[in-house]
Amino acid sequence: MNGEMINLTDKKNMNVNCYVCNTIFFKPILKAIPSMSSDGQTVDIEILKEECQNCGTVRSSDISFLNDFYNNFYKLNIVNNDPRYIYNCESMLKSEMHFEWIEKLAGESIKDADSIIEIGCGSGNLLNLFDVKNKYGVEPSIEAAVHANKIANVRNISYEDISDQEKYDLILSTCVIEHTMDPNDFLIKTRNIAKEDSLVIIGLPIQDSESFDVYFLDHLHHFTTNQFIYLCQKNGFEVEKYEVGYKCMTTIGYFFLRKRISSSNILTYEKNKNFYTSSNWISNLNTYLENKKEKNIIAFGYGETSFFFQTYTHLSSYISYYIDDVKAGTVENVISTEYAIQSNILKNSILILLANPHYHEFLRKKFEGVDNLEFYSPFSNVIS
Repeated sequence: MNGEMINLTDKKNMNVNCYVCNTIFFKPILKAIPSMSSDGQTVDIEILKEECQNCGTVRSSDISFLNDFYNNFYKLNIVNNDPRYIYNCESMLKSEMHFEWIEKLAGESIKDADSIIEIGCGSGNLLNLFDVKNKYGVEPSIEAAVHANKIANVRNISYEDISDQEKYDLILSTCVIEHTMDPNDFLIKTRNIAKEDSLVIIGLPIQDSESFDVYFLDHLHHFTTNQFIYLCQKNGFEVEKYEVGYKCMTTIGYFFLRKRISSSNILTYEKNKNFYTSSNWISNLNTYLENKKEKNIIAFGYGETSFFFQTYTHLSSYISYYIDDVKAGTVENVISTEYAIQSNILKNSILILLANPHYHEFLRKKFEGVDNLEFYSPFSNVIS
């Protein structure tokens, strides 16, 4: 990963037992090659996912790819990795939106903290926004840790290497636990470094809403809200509050935990609609493309959503141009909105909307002056 060699595991498979409910009964639900990684790459590694038949938790069934992936494929963007999000015409940095959400949920709790540690702090964009006297972080990428160390005391280690003797008032982790091999071990570590009155804040992708999170190769675990609450409770936490979805970040959930023994909720089977929905998106788009192959087809978007469809559908075989104002010019067939409109390439064409559905109405208005332009969204399906 970015120059340093890491050794994650020699294991091929996950623990036999489900990390949530501890049963051993799984069924395979996904097998594909190539696959997509969370840094937006299409990689020539097979993705294999399985579902617990008792509780419905989805996880990677084969993790033998991890060393090869992180050492040879994964590319963490160190400097320009805080994109702008737009919500109701308001533009915010990704880190600012996360912090605003955390601050809204936490109230005065974070203002009383004297120390904070962020596990998996990346380049430190989010950690930098906390007005806490003693700021610490751990980050396994050496280049990201060096960058983050300019704003806080950041060590280039994994969470497993944090000493249990260390104690912090506020423990933060955003979109990390789904990458770990053992989420129970991760929660135990956070509990061990928490004081009796500490606040633990964990953000992660949640499977309650429609997304394609299951199709990320390096996301090893996929929880619904109830599954994750159960996981936290069985590891000695009380879930003080939680919220799933904020502004345009509709698939992320934040959970605020305290070190208290609490009775676990009753856990029943929950189908991961995330997987079944995104499978339908793939099928729908492939069918639509084949039916419209005589038309000029252009796609809006060259980010995460676009890469998902490029990886798992036949999209690239049909698209003449991608429109993306941020990526325009970086790839030969990626153009700006202005150029697309002025050059008339959209006239009598189909525009496939490969962006967050939250933006689709905005995009339709943006191109409403183009003659005979047909719009298509691959997200327009319902799963019972």
